[in-house]
Formats: sequence, structure tokens, C-alpha cells
Amino acid sequence: MPWPCGAADYVAGLAERLAGRGLRVVVVTSNPRATQPSSGAYAVEVVPGNWGIRHQRQIWRAVAATRVDVVDFQYEASMYGGSPVALAFPILAPRRRPAIVLTMHSAQLPRGIGRLARVLQFLPYAAVTFYSDALADTARRWFPKRADRFFVRGFPPNITDSVAPAVRPLIAKIKAGLLRDAQVAVYFGHIGSNRGIEDLLVAAQTLKERGVALQWLLLSQFRPREVAYHRVIFDRVVALGLRDVVSCPGELSAETISNLLAAADFAVLPFPGGASQKNGSLAAMFEHGVPTVTTRSASTEPALIESGALLWYAPGDVDALVGHVEKLALDHAFRLGIRERACGLRDLVAWEGYLDARLSVYDRALDVHPHPFHDAVAQAHAQAAS
Repeated sequence: MPWPCGAADYVAGLAERLAGRGLRVVVVTSNPRATQPSSGAYAVEVVPGNWGIRHQRQIWRAVAATRVDVVDFQYEASMYGGSPVALAFPILAPRRRPAIVLTMHSAQLPRGIGRLARVLQFLPYAAVTFYSDALADTARRWFPKRADRFFVRGFPPNITDSVAPAVRPLIAKIKAGLLRDAQVAVYFGHIGSNRGIEDLLVAAQTLKERGVALQWLLLSQFRPREVAYHRVIFDRVVALGLRDVVSCPGELSAETISNLLAAADFAVLPFPGGASQKNGSLAAMFEHGVPTVTTRSASTEPALIESGALLWYAPGDVDALVGHVEKLALDHAFRLGIRERACGLRDLVAWEGYLDARLSVYDRALDVHPHPFHDAVAQAHAQAAS
């Protein structure tokens, strides 16, 4: 996609890296504004449409023409407007079809069909990848005979570290122009009505009134002339007296975002549904070793909770958010300790380990559903293992 999108960033990163392992990769998308990668490592096939039944058949014809071994179908209900029709995708596959893998991007159900959606998500695929154990355990309970087709792997970072480690903070701050005497706090993700941005701004106002010197960077697409909610946020920043401490720099390159994350003293990620390993922005914080304040819910994985690398608060608890941010801003030694533990989570989200896991998923899918071109995947996996 030609605009910031976590799923699109993930697909681009996965395609680029799988191609680097020797696989031939094709991305098929309905987005007419999708662009070819500058590296030329993989191809992008555009099939415009609305993911209705007729359109899905057109997509399958495009897929068949690519002669691929595996189709890795990316699914989150919101990607398809909440419609359940996209769940027909594997059912509409041609008779001589490749192995089909499902990658789940959230636990959200499409509208109108309730838990029947889980049957359509779990059964028609040769393998399913979940981002956490919670949903995978549900699938295993419902379909124990298929448990060996269910895999768990949290998503890798959607922005990788591009700054030299030895001088990371200094170089990053120079490049970002953040030389004033203030702690730098970042938010990285979409600016939308369901992202907890309002809580972040209230916290920023409270801390400013307390005399805590902070510079807040909201790293996201920001187009107030085009997006009504962005105008609401702009007006809110002005009304709260935050224009001198809150910046929305708009769409930036991956390298610039990496510099800003490296320059950050800490991050705030106010996920209303609680943080989890499905959040590529959270993985980016681990990649850059950024101390992070974020939300905790029943969907938050134990590995994250037990790491000691994150400061937690309940969604909507602005007082707790303010307390954590104030502690990070004023206690240098405490902040360094959190940063060190955050760096310790890099291996949990590293792309190399993720690629190894993906190749295992594809191998399993091809064991369940053999395809004439299986050798390419098997050879790539053997090469990675060696």
C-alpha cells in the first residue's frame, strides 16, 4: 500500500525476506494503488475489486497464473470491511490448487455469522498461523485432530533498526533535530478514533502542567485536510495548549522512523484492546530498545507480562499512564533498566527466527497438500537450516 499500514508493511517485509531465502514471491492485492517494490525482489499483481465472490474467483485466476506452491492468505476482519464473504476464499480455490495457509492478524470476528467464522477460519486451510497462544488454544480445543496444523508466532517489527548501535541515541537525535532539553516520547501507529490518542493527549497536558519537560512525537500518517478525525485531533492539541510539545510529522520513510525511535527516550502505545504480539509497532519498540508504556488485557501474552520490559496500565486509566510516564521521564536509572530489558526482547521478534518459522509452516502445509513445485520451498528451508 502507498500509505502506512501495519499489515502491508508486514507483507512487504515478509516477501522481501523470503525472496532473500531463494523463494519466488508474488503479492496479489485488490488495492489499485499498490506499488511494485523498488528492490524488484518480488512481484505485485493487482486485481481491483471488493472481495465479493466474483472478485475472489478473479483473484484465484491471477494466483493460478503465478504457479505458486503456497498461498499465504492474510486475514483480519477489518481488512475486508468486516464482511464474512472473504472467508470463502479457500472454498473458491480451483481444483488443482496450491496449499493454502491462513495468517491471522487479529481475533476480531466478521459481522453477521458469529462463531461460525472460527470454523471457516480454522478448517479449510492446510496450516494456520496465530500471533499468540490464546486464539491458537481455542482452535486446538475445537479441532484437536488438526492441532498439528496450528502454529504460533508473534509478528516481527514493521520498522527495523537502521542506526549504528554505538552512537544510536546521539546520531538519531541529530538527524531528527531533537536537541532541546526535553525527554522525547513517541507514539507509533495509526491515528484513529479507536487508538487511545485522546488518553495520550490528556496525559501530555497533565504532565506539562506538572512541569515535566517532554516532546511528544506522533509517528503516523496525518492528513487533517482529508481526514475528519485528524482535524479533531489537531483541534484537540490546540485546545489543550499542546502545540509546543506535540508534533505530528506525517508520513515518513522507514529510515527516518527508525532514527526517531532510536532517538526516543520512551514510547506510549495506548492500545484499547491491550498490547499483544500481533502489534508490529510494539515489536518495533523491542527492535530499537525503546522503554514502553502500554496497556494490558486478557489478550496480552504471559511472555510480555513476565519480561519486566514494559510498564502496564489498564486501557483508559489515564492516571496510571501519567504515573508511568512521569517515572520514566524523571528517573534516568529506572529508564535505563527498562531499556535494557526491552533490548532483551529483540530475539522474540527477530525477522530471522520468524522466517524460519514461516518456512516450517509452509513445509507442513505442503505435507498436508502436496504440490508439484514443493522442491523450491524444501530447498530454501534446507538452506536456512544449514
